[in-house]
Amino acid sequence: MSVTLTTKRLQLRAFRESDIDAAYTLWSDPEVVRYMRTEPMTRDQVAAHVRELIALADPSPRRDFHFAIVRIDTDRLIGWCALRVHDPGNREADIGYAVCRSAWGKGYTTEAARALLAFGFDALNLHRVCARCVPENTASVRVIEKIGMVCEGLKRKHRWIKGEWWDSREHVILDEEWETLQTKDSAER
Repeated sequence: MSVTLTTKRLQLRAFRESDIDAAYTLWSDPEVVRYMRTEPMTRDQVAAHVRELIALADPSPRRDFHFAIVRIDTDRLIGWCALRVHDPGNREADIGYAVCRSAWGKGYTTEAARALLAFGFDALNLHRVCARCVPENTASVRVIEKIGMVCEGLKRKHRWIKGEWWDSREHVILDEEWETLQTKDSAER
């Protein structure tokens, strides 16, 4: 099942072999991967990772949706985002994202994250979508809050990242909360 999502400025599409160089810019940057489990990747590691993401698009039923975030005006990859259905029985998924440093502060991450939520609730009929981040990642916390997710709590020393335990904030949005936000946005237009 090939899925492409389009927003005002972005296209979220399947990864391609031709994305490897741009993806290297993303996943080799120590600042981009600072709060991720991975260390900066070599070009060979990025190439292997992109190929893994391409392969994940094949299983049926599909539970992992990894997207290249591409600016429509330049057709250039600026990031990655994903929606992973980790509990199909309870219709629950989580989202994640990262964008190149050159794309920071421009609203691209928020735009892509909203598209993931719309896809999850509208196309996949999800009930609950989660996002987790370390509290120190204030940019990610802002994105999560902008898309309407609510912090359900702090898990202390929850993630082993780069040789130490990190706290993890868990944010959630439910299908009815998403619907209320969409109704409110429509009324304000």
